[in-house]
This record gives sequence, C-alpha cells and structure tokens, in this order.
Amino acid sequence: MSDLTIGVSAVTVMDGDQLTTFSYNDPDALIQALTDAFGSSPSITEDPNGYEVTFYDWQGARVLRLTDARASITISAPVVGGVNAATLEGIKVGSDRASALAGEARDVGEGADFLGITAREATNTQSLTRPGEVGLDFVRLRFSSDQVTHIQAPAFDYGDV
Repeated sequence: MSDLTIGVSAVTVMDGDQLTTFSYNDPDALIQALTDAFGSSPSITEDPNGYEVTFYDWQGARVLRLTDARASITISAPVVGGVNAATLEGIKVGSDRASALAGEARDVGEGADFLGITAREATNTQSLTRPGEVGLDFVRLRFSSDQVTHIQAPAFDYGDV
C-alpha cells in the first residue's frame, strides 16, 4: 500500500521504496500523481459560480486547481484509493485532537474547529486572524467532535480573504 503525505508546500507519494514529491505549484503533475496513486481518474467539475477554479474529485480527496497554476488538496478519508493519507506528523482523518496537539498543531485563529500543523512563519506578512503577529503557512486540520474530518493544504492566514 502506498502512502500520501500532505505537507505545507507539497504532497509526497511513497510507493514501495520510491519517494516522489509534487508541488502545489505544479497542478498537472500533482493531479497525475494522485490519479496514478489512487488507481482511478477524478471526476472534474468547473466552479458553478463562475470562479476560475476546477475541482478534481476522488472518493475521499479533492484537488482545487486555480487558473494561475496553483492547487490545493483536501483529504476527507484516512485511506483514499488504497493509499494511506496523513500529515508529516502522522495525523490522519479520524485522529483525535489530543494527537494533533501532541504533534504540535496550534491555534491559527480560525475557531475551535480548526488547528494548523506544520506551521511556519511567512516572512514579510501579517496574520489576518492573529493581529500583530507574522502570518503563517500551515496544513489545516478540521475537527468535528474532537476528531479530524479534513486535512487541507496549503493553508495560510495572511493576504486577501
């Protein structure tokens, strides 16, 4: 079984002894890697509201592709197409809040249902959710009843909202 690691700047696929990293700045390569890893093609839909966004969906995973050659990923299952999906710290959908906090997840000012993990400061930025602090890049963990329901990356707390 392969492993998919969700990081701040890239997704890593470990297939046997082969490790390959795919940047969010190369959506074509990321989408093809996920298609290969999951063993199926995604369903593809355009944003119904007319935004320049395309959604690539597999059961338990979604890539959002922006027209400016950037992408983000959301994972909503611990295993997608036979591939284990987790953060660098080993947090997966179904992990509890205590495990996330032990993995150094932190409050990123988005409310009780969200934590950021693998956080790093984004120089020359200012947080929109933590006034007076430097902005952060991170992997977003979404919770319901203190269990991770979604992992989304990249995430950040600065810039236009």
